[in-house]
Amino acid sequence: MSTIEFVDPELRDALALWPQVPLTAETLTRRRADALAQLSSVPIPDLPDIETGEIHVESAFGAKPIRVLTYRPVRSAYPLPVIVHIHGGGFVMGTPEMKDVENRFFASELKCAIYSVEYRLAPDAPHSAPLEDIYSVFVWLHANACSASIRMRRRRQSG
Repeated sequence: MSTIEFVDPELRDALALWPQVPLTAETLTRRRADALAQLSSVPIPDLPDIETGEIHVESAFGAKPIRVLTYRPVRSAYPLPVIVHIHGGGFVMGTPEMKDVENRFFASELKCAIYSVEYRLAPDAPHSAPLEDIYSVFVWLHANACSASIRMRRRRQSG
């Protein structure tokens, strides 16, 4: 049975470009590897006004710490607004690096901090593991919102 009729007509041509290979544990591993290989060929823009980093946030559910890529303006006179970036991939594929270039540009243009979550993927982690990871990052951001503002003020005063 075909399910193409459930896809928006404007998206059907783009969907046809995807390989018509059944999604199995073996093909999923290969698709993940191919996606990472494609990412390595994307040039990283030189944006001196943005600093990037990586933090590990404790899980609110007792799982292992969650890797989060961070993007933020080097200097800010005010506390920064925050965007929590959740990469695409249907909870089975993807990494925060998928949108690294875009997150750098967004942080620069919008003058905000971006936290890009590397949540656990299925089938290795069953539902609701990805949601727990994402929620844990929100909990951490809420608990650390004031200290993040203090760090920005100290950086501005010393810079």
